[in-house]
Amino acid sequence: MAQSAMVNEREVIRETGRAALVQFLQSQTCYKMVRKSGKVVVFDINIPVQLAFYALVEHDMPVAPLWDNAQQCFVGVLTKYDFIDIMRDYLRRGRTMEELSGYTIRGVISDPPPQGGPYPGSRLTHGGEFGAVDVEASVYEACQRMFTPARHRFLGVVVPAEVTLLAMVSCIDVLTFLVAQFREQRRLFDDSIVDLSIGTYKGILSMEATTRLCDVLDLMEQQDVAAVPITDAEGRMLGAYHRSDIAFIANASDAQTVVRNLEMTIGEIMHVSDAPVSGPGVTSTESMGQAGGVMSLDPNGSPIPNSGAALNLLRTHQTHTCRPTDSLQRIFELFAEVTFERVFVVNEERRCVGVVSARDLVGYLLRPLR
Repeated sequence: MAQSAMVNEREVIRETGRAALVQFLQSQTCYKMVRKSGKVVVFDINIPVQLAFYALVEHDMPVAPLWDNAQQCFVGVLTKYDFIDIMRDYLRRGRTMEELSGYTIRGVISDPPPQGGPYPGSRLTHGGEFGAVDVEASVYEACQRMFTPARHRFLGVVVPAEVTLLAMVSCIDVLTFLVAQFREQRRLFDDSIVDLSIGTYKGILSMEATTRLCDVLDLMEQQDVAAVPITDAEGRMLGAYHRSDIAFIANASDAQTVVRNLEMTIGEIMHVSDAPVSGPGVTSTESMGQAGGVMSLDPNGSPIPNSGAALNLLRTHQTHTCRPTDSLQRIFELFAEVTFERVFVVNEERRCVGVVSARDLVGYLLRPLR
């Protein structure tokens, strides 16, 4: 009887915490969430797609909306990994990097597909659609819009009367805003992410460091996975590879080198671009077996102790981890601190047992209240 009462009390606390978060998000407008110092980079669809990619890299922007001047409206968005997928698609179809450099964004969108295959424009994030939310809409409405069947990863915050785009926001922006602005004295978020069923804990795709980059990218695209744990032969996690990683392009001296880099192993790629590893309650030594918080792999995928961060291109390969027992509060704070899309859940043996994304956390807030 006492145990049943404790379970019910814990469930009430959980629902109370979630209801408080939902109420807060419903009371805040998207305008308040938009960073005052933020910027938006917009691409006209008549510019070369390769030029647009390098502009994203130069401005360190994850996404840019696409503007069609003929229609006088936004027609989609472009991300770094959209360009990588488009590039790989053209290479598979026998086209060269030199040919790709001549394609405009409009040309990619309208390029007819090979028989039975996807067309390049379908590889754009949101399938070439632009999702937006009114600047006066609540943050909760924006979250709901991200979880419509279209599954918009990025939303434009617009002033409809002025046809003005103020910002592009994602689940990361929601979490950052939540941690910075939400104040609650009661201990409502002490349950672990596993107890709350937040994240994915079955069918985790992982790759050994000796796998070729082209094979990793193919599998990630087929399974619609944004990042994969990289492991040693025993399955212990060495780091992670992100689909938006641009090191193999940014480090290339010419187009031929880009193509050759696709044949490199993940271990070789990560050896070229090293980065620190961090996580709440998990030191880099605990999670990745490295001293000093720096993880580097030799060309065979073996860790190199105490190696420095050679290039650290846009935080490439930076890996954040947590434990299955970490509380929801700690995970919220971690996402807000590192502004990364996901963290990997590792056990005591440094094996990846789950993945928690920013989308998982926002999705938890959208579950129906009991």
